[in-house]
Amino acid sequence: MEKRNQLMEARQADWAIGEALAFLSLLKEGHHVRLSGQDVERGTFSHRMHIIHDQHRDKTFKNILHDVFPGQGLYTVSNSSLSEYGVCSE
Repeated sequence: MEKRNQLMEARQADWAIGEALAFLSLLKEGHHVRLSGQDVERGTFSHRMHIIHDQHRDKTFKNILHDVFPGQGLYTVSNSSLSEYGVCSE
């Protein structure tokens, strides 16, 4: 989170911020954005931090893009098993 803050202060973007901005543009227009796959919550090489977990309580703390704009589209992120069936069953 500190790295993201530094990038924002420098008015720079990395891959994760670019991805989040793309998702936000769809959400703002009212589109449902759904990510599903193995370990999709944290993303490849941990670049995506849209879901934050409280490790002490074993609970989801925040879905960062869930409520950015009033009336935005639904944003869901779901881990699933590494199979086509796992993605379809979420």
